[in-house]
Amino acid sequence: MPKFSDRSLENLSHVHQDLQALFNEVIKDYDCTVICGMRTQEEQKELYAQGRYKPGNIVTYKDGIERRSKHQVGLAVDVVPYPIDWKDEERFREFGWFVIGVAKTLKRYGQIEKDIKWGGQWKFKDYPHFEI
Repeated sequence: MPKFSDRSLENLSHVHQDLQALFNEVIKDYDCTVICGMRTQEEQKELYAQGRYKPGNIVTYKDGIERRSKHQVGLAVDVVPYPIDWKDEERFREFGWFVIGVAKTLKRYGQIEKDIKWGGQWKFKDYPHFEI
């Protein structure tokens, strides 16, 4: 049975309890890693600079100041199937739909209260992103 690494557990520990409950259930059946939980304003600003003022692709439209990310308030996590293959979009979609299915089941049975949204359903695809 898969289990989270210490780093994944630490990343998950500072986010909303519904996200913790969801991914503690997901890990029972699907090996994954939590690459990001809470972000500081500085971390968000650095990500916003990527693809604008610094090398790399644009990964966020939230500047961390005027437009805050849900990561900054513990309402979002970035989780990817393990082992990580950033080029395998089909696997990211499979994982995302699995997570959404688990979230709906947990909510139906009262184990989480909030609806979960997945970045893979957005126009600007953010496959690792799950939020309340």
